[in-house]
Amino acid sequence: MNETKRMTPEFLRMLVPLILARGAKQAQQPEAEQPESQRGGWRRDGVFERPKGSGVWWVRFFCTRGCPFGHRIMVGPKGLALEEHGRQRRLVRDATREGREYCPMLEREARKTAREKVAQEREALFHTVAEKYLAWSATARRSHPSVRSWMKPLVVAFGDRSLGSLTEGDLLVYREARLREGASRVSVNRELGLLSSVFGLSHKLADQWGVPRDPHRGNPVRGLGRFDEPKRVRYLKADERARFLAALLPDVRAAAVLTCHTGLRRGELLGLHWRDVDLDAGVLTLPRTKSGTEQRVRLNTVAVETLRALPRLSPRVFSTLTARGLRREFEKARVRAGIEDLHWHDLRHDFASQLVMKGESIYTVRDLLRHSDVRVTQRYAHLSPDHLKAAVERLVGDETIARSGTGSGTEKVPVS
Repeated sequence: MNETKRMTPEFLRMLVPLILARGAKQAQQPEAEQPESQRGGWRRDGVFERPKGSGVWWVRFFCTRGCPFGHRIMVGPKGLALEEHGRQRRLVRDATREGREYCPMLEREARKTAREKVAQEREALFHTVAEKYLAWSATARRSHPSVRSWMKPLVVAFGDRSLGSLTEGDLLVYREARLREGASRVSVNRELGLLSSVFGLSHKLADQWGVPRDPHRGNPVRGLGRFDEPKRVRYLKADERARFLAALLPDVRAAAVLTCHTGLRRGELLGLHWRDVDLDAGVLTLPRTKSGTEQRVRLNTVAVETLRALPRLSPRVFSTLTARGLRREFEKARVRAGIEDLHWHDLRHDFASQLVMKGESIYTVRDLLRHSDVRVTQRYAHLSPDHLKAAVERLVGDETIARSGTGSGTEKVPVS
């Protein structure tokens, strides 16, 4: 058996000049003397059958861009292939005459770009962006249930609109329509605030969400003014508190009493675990609060006795209560007690209001409510106008009032 010659580098260096010389010799021959398979080299266009005898005919042609291997199109019958070849030749000739480029790759790229644009516009429709925002909110925002309810009217109004098409005028119309539907001004503010957050996050996470990033697209919500929100301070009078607590079921009554004596928020109350309750020290530990930090809540004797009386059926303190069930039972008790305009959060207002009216300072109330800014607590200041009078009354009874003099000391002036 003959040994096959190995393709060593030395052999290749010898073979390349021979191939080039053969190509130059063929190029010098008249095209009519060249074999049909070699006429025109790689740039030969026309129609050809592949495989031979299959009846499947192809078209090869060359565009104006000079693509080195041309373009091949599988057509089928020879007659159709000839027609397609003639059509492509005319397109190339017309493009050359008009001074423009013609290449199937350009058309393919244009179609691909158009498809991507349509897909991006579909991805940027508000209802699609809203779904992505809600998926993000489910893990990133503790207020996700509220976010979900605020998002519903926005999707109804703008679901089939692209995000970039929304204007300030659209939002003005939306705001007025929501008020006519009976939505409160506070609710409209929350919905528009959420929409502003959607705009901001969709720009920040554009690549991740598949949303086209438009640097010229602004946030139309920023140009809108917000409705003034009255600071609600609703507290229970003594007779109202007695009637209301008597109308509650036992487990709901315990939750209400604990709220009135601690100022816990509803979510904090329902998420309370026994492991975070220290009755001996009179302290509740809230591992995750509205501010995102661990906080401690002081318990008075009423709160301690209320917790001691509860059965420990599960790790949760109020294992039999849910947010929906608590809201339902609260509303039933409110109607039975004949009390108007009362919400569960008003029990937290009642806790703060009672403290202020009993003479506690705003700063103490701020600490007990766990407010980060005393300005939030100032809403209760009007409930204790007597503390100003008491402050100036401390001067009464003094025999003298110190007044700055013109000398080095102070001058004592008798009280008149």
